[in-house]
Amino acid sequence: MSSLPLTKIIRWFSITLAIVLLPAFVWAWTGKVVNVADGDTITVLTDTKDQVRIRLYGIDAPESRQPFGSKSTQFVRDLAALQTVKVDVRHTDRYGRTVAVIFLPDGTNLNEEIVRAGLAWVYTQFCKDHSMCAKWDQLQATAKQSRIGLWHDPDPIPPWEWRRGNRGAFQQPDSAVPSWAQFSGNTSSGVFHTRSCEHFRCKNCTEFFRTRVDAINAGFRPCGRCRP
Repeated sequence: MSSLPLTKIIRWFSITLAIVLLPAFVWAWTGKVVNVADGDTITVLTDTKDQVRIRLYGIDAPESRQPFGSKSTQFVRDLAALQTVKVDVRHTDRYGRTVAVIFLPDGTNLNEEIVRAGLAWVYTQFCKDHSMCAKWDQLQATAKQSRIGLWHDPDPIPPWEWRRGNRGAFQQPDSAVPSWAQFSGNTSSGVFHTRSCEHFRCKNCTEFFRTRVDAINAGFRPCGRCRP
């Protein structure tokens, strides 16, 4: 059997290498934002008049029925609606959506601005661009410390947890709540809630109190929503 010509071997190697490395390269294009579905999903019209649904890379905004969901959506509309943007494609998700970083006409990173405004979480599980995501982590920490946007809520529920069970999977069972308990304390956030509060049976609400004074003396602070 004759061996393959060197030129064919080189060509085969080049094609194989390109296929392997292709995901590492960022493909960018421009288009007009024609719809904002929520705080992390938009639709962009291409030059060929195709509408492409874009999932913003590396962030996760509150769902529409969550607190700050509508504010996050409106924030993105105010910044990006009808703007011609640069779409920095990262990959395609399992739902067929293009996952991308969006740059506004003045070069502003839209994904980053949403985190800065405290209207989305950094989606650590999927945010793999080290330099970019590390910066977003810092912006999120600043927003949280300043209680900006959704961080005004002392115990916000990340949307990925909300989607998994719409709170249901994280409720304390009846057997875990003493009949005398009028207040519960979240041992993670240090916040306490009234029995009528939607957060009373939260995942980390494992300390219980008869009175408001008991909760405060134990080092817990009042919930900003139920205001016990």
